[in-house]
Amino acid sequence: MSVHKQNEAHRVARELARLGATEVWMFGSQANGRAHLASDTDLIAIGPRGLRERLAGADGWPSFDIFVNVAGNGTFRSPWRRKAGSFRKWQCTQLSDTEAIYMGSHPSRNGNPNESDSCCQRAIRLYPCPLANHVAQANGESWEVG
Repeated sequence: MSVHKQNEAHRVARELARLGATEVWMFGSQANGRAHLASDTDLIAIGPRGLRERLAGADGWPSFDIFVNVAGNGTFRSPWRRKAGSFRKWQCTQLSDTEAIYMGSHPSRNGNPNESDSCCQRAIRLYPCPLANHVAQANGESWEVG
């Protein structure tokens, strides 16, 4: 992940926290080192009821695919697009305060666009995160929310 994309992801995580997210996790190609120039950044914002509606009323971030999970319900849904899913198949395991692994998929190595391969993937916590304070300070910003 480029420094620019990393800084942008932390900025969006701060905005999501201001809107009520209690946790923000990055997953997908940006978190797993498979991103290319046109890759979006996948985020899951965890928070209370009403968070998805607050996000739907806010301006979206075009290069981000953001999903909302109401804490504890096991599902996620995009506030802007008709995308939704369940964490049941992910088999997620939190390794530390800042990292988790899950079972995900990526395009099949055999080149067939209709197939995908399952593999263990990485998720990175962007908020709250002790490392985020250092990123924000390096950019002359404040991580404080509120």
